[in-house]
Amino acid sequence: MECSDSLLRRLVCQECCGTIFSAEGWRSVMADGRASNNLGGGGYKYTTTWAAIKNAARTCNWCKLLPQRHVEGGAQVIVRYYKDTSCTPVGDKLLTVIVEDLENRSKIMNEDFLLYTTRNNEAANVIKARDRITHLGTEESFGMAKACIENCVREHRAKCPPPQSMSVLPDRVIDCVDSSKPKIALTNGQVYGPYVTLSYVWGVPQPMLTTKNVSKYTTDGLEIANLPQSIRDAVTVTNRIGQRYLWIDALCILQDSPEDKIVQLGKMYAIYKNSYLTINASGSRSTYEGFLHQPRPQREPRTTIPFPCPDGTIGTVFIAYGIFHGKGGPSQSYWDEFEPITWRGWCYQEKVLPARSLVYASDTLKYYCQTETVNIGGALCEPSTGMRLPHGVYQTAPLECELDAVQFRQSWLAALFQYTMRNLTISSDRLPAFAAISEHFSKLNHDQYLAGLWRKTLLLDLLWEVEDKCERPGVYRAPSWSWASVDGLISAEWGLDELAKPQDTEDAKNLRIATVVDCQVTVASALAPYGEVTGGLLTLSGLLFKVHSDEAVDEITLSFGSGSESRSAGSILTTRDAIEDWSDELYAVPLLWNVRGSFMYGLIIRRDSGMTLLYQRLGRFQGKGSAMDLAWIDALPRQEVSIA
Repeated sequence: MECSDSLLRRLVCQECCGTIFSAEGWRSVMADGRASNNLGGGGYKYTTTWAAIKNAARTCNWCKLLPQRHVEGGAQVIVRYYKDTSCTPVGDKLLTVIVEDLENRSKIMNEDFLLYTTRNNEAANVIKARDRITHLGTEESFGMAKACIENCVREHRAKCPPPQSMSVLPDRVIDCVDSSKPKIALTNGQVYGPYVTLSYVWGVPQPMLTTKNVSKYTTDGLEIANLPQSIRDAVTVTNRIGQRYLWIDALCILQDSPEDKIVQLGKMYAIYKNSYLTINASGSRSTYEGFLHQPRPQREPRTTIPFPCPDGTIGTVFIAYGIFHGKGGPSQSYWDEFEPITWRGWCYQEKVLPARSLVYASDTLKYYCQTETVNIGGALCEPSTGMRLPHGVYQTAPLECELDAVQFRQSWLAALFQYTMRNLTISSDRLPAFAAISEHFSKLNHDQYLAGLWRKTLLLDLLWEVEDKCERPGVYRAPSWSWASVDGLISAEWGLDELAKPQDTEDAKNLRIATVVDCQVTVASALAPYGEVTGGLLTLSGLLFKVHSDEAVDEITLSFGSGSESRSAGSILTTRDAIEDWSDELYAVPLLWNVRGSFMYGLIIRRDSGMTLLYQRLGRFQGKGSAMDLAWIDALPRQEVSIA
């Protein structure tokens, strides 16, 4: 069959023109793909040879996508078309290609391709995903951003709260009504209205609000030309999307006043959660880089293929690189974990707490809310990594039922994991930079917060572990039983919830747990109950074993008693909390175990130096090996163990 369309001839070979890209062939791809999600049938099939694919790949954009094999024989190509839900915008844009060897029926290729096109292309009526907007400071871009916000307010009522037009403004905000001469406005918590917040990487020292200049900035305003570019850009964005007030930490907290810092840090949860919008300068490495006029690459497609449209015209679509391809950076695919802001500890709560955000990323402008992540202007948008927080707090009506305790704890552990993979410039910020997240969860579970742990699930929460260990900090910042006492990535096993509350009657009969006698924490300020702490004491009622290390067999065992009276409770695997010496006499406190020996979890401790009655946590342990009878442990006397 001769290919008469010049566009088809330019993009694909004669064979592809007469098969898959013929009007009949492409109708089969489209119709069957929409009608069924059955991967075993539907779509369009055609046969060819490996030699034909290899020879045509030099000039045919379709054949170059297929496997290039130096073998004889034939191949069957199956193409199906689906809606896609993993990337936005929602709609038809997923092409599945399967290639089988006709000799042995083995599957050589099974790959999904994401399609997008330009706004004025003939295929735009079918393919909803577009190319990127790369100039973000234009009137068109601001108009699209406002339209996206308005769509969220109108359509996302199930998960996204409506903007709080009568929110209490933070104590200080920047008045951007005149973007060329912004001023610090003092509200003292008595003014109501919407406001915007900024999340960004400081990177380097910058102008800050102090007790010495606050009066001048309030009366005379800020010299816009003297401000770092990211601050100037934030003022511009706030003004152009129709908002008046902007909150930025460096210019709205008295940076030379410890007292004001404590007050404002205690309000971080309310400041970010109640904001109309957060401007997220995701792609900027410092405040002086700016984010509005950064050069951004247009997406580089993997290739371009014809798209025979239902009306008989021929359009073109681009095939995008997969998210994990990553070789070309943001010009080929986008992954938000590569952004500078992803690794700043303070910015975690600034990302997940706001109801909605405009994200100025390294590829384009994104809109992130509690419902979805989209690229402004309908550009193909890869899914964002990380989780959204449980949205119960955003609901204006009371929850119909209590949140599932296991799901709640899993959400908490996921948030803790994502936060602790980030970096902090000041080590003592370990708890303060996570305080707003902790306050969010406290409003969901109505539990007592204990230096990063929760009273209702304290025994399980104690079984955290560090995945990338550092030296123990030299300055106190939390009790040793809290993850905040050490640096590094914190993780915990979700499956412990099932062990602690077994459904099986026999397992429940054999379960033993330690008892929390008391746990008290002293916070640095009552104004910041989820922030910095100055002390903490945990008292458990349980068993205390000596820990023995046998280097000859590389084994660590637990024993109770001494000498000929000693009895083994089996071997254990230990995980250290920090890089430090373990030459002192060590003890183990089981927190959760089965008397049949199928599992045992607990803490490794030693006597606190200079405090004969107190212990310090050094790590955690897990019982290993085959099941053994530990019923004899029930006869051992329990004792109180206090860990500071």
